[in-house]
Amino acid sequence: MLRWTSLVLGAAAFLAAHAVERALWRSWFSSEWEPFFMNSGRAVLFTAACVLIAGLLAALLARDRGDALIHAGNVAAGAAAVMIVTLFSAGPGTLFPIAIVIGIVILAIGSYLGALAALPFKAPSRGGGDARSRSRI
Repeated sequence: MLRWTSLVLGAAAFLAAHAVERALWRSWFSSEWEPFFMNSGRAVLFTAACVLIAGLLAALLARDRGDALIHAGNVAAGAAAVMIVTLFSAGPGTLFPIAIVIGIVILAIGSYLGALAALPFKAPSRGGGDARSRSRI
């Protein structure tokens, strides 16, 4: 299910983290590599923290626990889309499929950890399944 607010929030979180990393790359991270969030362990943690905060904010917008997890997935998807565009705009290199998978995992972990922090404040989800399974006796 698509949650546009969370999708945009994830994209904005990655863009903000990347902008900070580019501006402060030499002083905060390492001048040896190009500015990209997976080129430094501290940059990975910084980006994951930004996405974690976005996941928390998105989960707070959700109706219930299940919806909070859907919002977290949308945050991760929005951040991943911008990550892929950023990767290809800088020249992806030969290991780009591995970089994309690892990057998505990092972003998803951050987003879902943020959403999990909000779950105690959310109502339990209302039933599961599709409309056909709920209409049966």
